[in-house]
Amino acid sequence: MKRVKVLVPLLFIITLFLTGCSIYDRGGISDANGKNPSASKSSIETSQKEEKFTVPDFSLKDTEGKNIKLSDYFGKVIFINFWTTWSPYCIDEMPELIKLNTQLVKENKAVLINVNVGEDPDNVKKFLSDNKLKLSSLLDTDSKVAGIYNIFSYPTTVIVNRDGTLNKVMKQKTSSEELFKMVSAKN
Repeated sequence: MKRVKVLVPLLFIITLFLTGCSIYDRGGISDANGKNPSASKSSIETSQKEEKFTVPDFSLKDTEGKNIKLSDYFGKVIFINFWTTWSPYCIDEMPELIKLNTQLVKENKAVLINVNVGEDPDNVKKFLSDNKLKLSSLLDTDSKVAGIYNIFSYPTTVIVNRDGTLNKVMKQKTSSEELFKMVSAKN
């Protein structure tokens, strides 16, 4: 009898834990059915057999107060980099993003959109200025866009195909060479 009293709560706790792990493990952008369309994608090419997933459009102000709309850039490959000033990985990645942005501007094949998540606009401006970072950044001060995209770790780069469909989600620091190779492979 004592074993039953111990086993029943233990089995209940294990069940809750496993359910929680399966819910947490979804990650990335999910479609309306809860599917993660980025889970199997490994290159900028989208297989015709795979279902295409159009990324959610959004509009945010940049550090200068100008409204920027994601869909205005459809027709180019888009790199959306979600970042914060407090993440050492984001800070380490900044020189790579500057290098990538310089290449993208020259080639005019793709665009880099930096989205700062959940921080005060004045702090973001000060951070960029103090570190002499010549990158514009959109301000997702209430973290709504990051929430729509299921972004919970920083940096995360979402790669969008020219037609506005999701290509890949990279949940780690990356290099300009790696990202630029993806643009070159499309042309």
